[in-house]
Amino acid sequence: MPKNDITVKQKGPVKRPSLIMIQQAGFGLVESLLAVAILGSTVFTLLGGLSTGAISVGILQEDIVAENLGRTQLEYTKGLPFNAAPFSYQSISEVPEGYTITADAVAVSERNQNIQRLTITVYRGIEVVYVLEGFKVNR
Repeated sequence: MPKNDITVKQKGPVKRPSLIMIQQAGFGLVESLLAVAILGSTVFTLLGGLSTGAISVGILQEDIVAENLGRTQLEYTKGLPFNAAPFSYQSISEVPEGYTITADAVAVSERNQNIQRLTITVYRGIEVVYVLEGFKVNR
């Protein structure tokens, strides 16, 4: 017999029904606590995933900014007048807050002073976040 059914049985010729059994079922304390626990763990897992995603986006954004700054600095440095190595070239003027850039040049070989190896280093605070190397030629 399914739950929540009402069973009515009549006795004899009496027109009035008499209730023999009424069966009703509801949620108990254990079921309610179990449902709350499942809901809580689901919400906790969802929030953990969202926070991990937000952290990943922040790290990726920092990497992209650092790479773009490094490439911009390399092209800017190649356009500056040639100076004898070792030399530190001027950095670009528009750098986002919290970032610093250095552009250092060293001679490739002692025989040819017209080729330099450039090392562009991008810092976020005091931490190195990107290093790019290239060459500068005196033309």
